[in-house]
Amino acid sequence: MANLTADRNTSYEASTIRTGQIIRAFLIPNQIVYSGTVQAVDANGRAVNPSGANAALYVGGFVKDHVEAGSDVANDEIRCELMEGEGELNNSAANAITRAMIGAQCYFEDNHTVGSLNTAGSKGGKIIEVTATGVIVGVGPKYWQ
Repeated sequence: MANLTADRNTSYEASTIRTGQIIRAFLIPNQIVYSGTVQAVDANGRAVNPSGANAALYVGGFVKDHVEAGSDVANDEIRCELMEGEGELNNSAANAITRAMIGAQCYFEDNHTVGSLNTAGSKGGKIIEVTATGVIVGVGPKYWQ
């Protein structure tokens, strides 16, 4: 699957979001982060999509608000906020997560889809629940295994 290019209406567990940690990550020029998606944080403290070359990274959290860094800004001049917590994401078609995997770690295939196998995606969070419409995943430091 591909990373989203628009905001996403992600349902969150409200009680977790109220108590969850907020992680602030930097953006680079021309970078856009979409609300409701997830982002990892690299060694420079920058938000990056949790797929492809980012396999060694853990996902920092759900993007709180849509943020765009224009071409006229310097590296690390703009920040976004990532929320630790639980939210529903898409289940992979190729590496589907099942109810038997609840409590295990999952992997991100893109910024809105999780799967059961590490197929060059970032380490996800903890599988909380499997629903008819997706997977509820806990992301952020307290969910890292």
